[in-house]
Amino acid sequence: MGFLKGLALTLIGILLFLSIMLFGAGLTFNFTALSPTFVNRQIDDLDVAAIIKDSILEISAGNDVPDALREFLDGELPNYSVELKAAIAEAVDRLYDYILGRTDTLDLNVVIGETILDPELFYSLADKIDWPDLAEELVKRKIGTELNPTLS
Repeated sequence: MGFLKGLALTLIGILLFLSIMLFGAGLTFNFTALSPTFVNRQIDDLDVAAIIKDSILEISAGNDVPDALREFLDGELPNYSVELKAAIAEAVDRLYDYILGRTDTLDLNVVIGETILDPELFYSLADKIDWPDLAEELVKRKIGTELNPTLS
């Protein structure tokens, strides 16, 4: 009888331990990965401008980036870090609304178009690029000679 009592207590202890572990893991998952506020706090800690700059430099092999674009990435883009983070946070909130069942549909084209690629944000960033210098440098690279814009 003592053996069965010990075995039952051991099994109950193991089941209790496993249930507490699963409950803890589920609670942790709920407060981190399933929490848009947690994800947005993590995004706030990121240097979004540096991530964008590194991505552009990586895609274009670093040396191929025109000086006008490099100046924009170094000088102007960090000034828009708050706006970029706010747009990303809004996109994350809309995504989590769908994941957590608060909305029935999710159109990523609309979400990204209205948040991250918002025309106001996009055009305000594009206005900071020195387009004439950028175009001149790209044309010089393609032609390989010095440009003389005068007609003589």
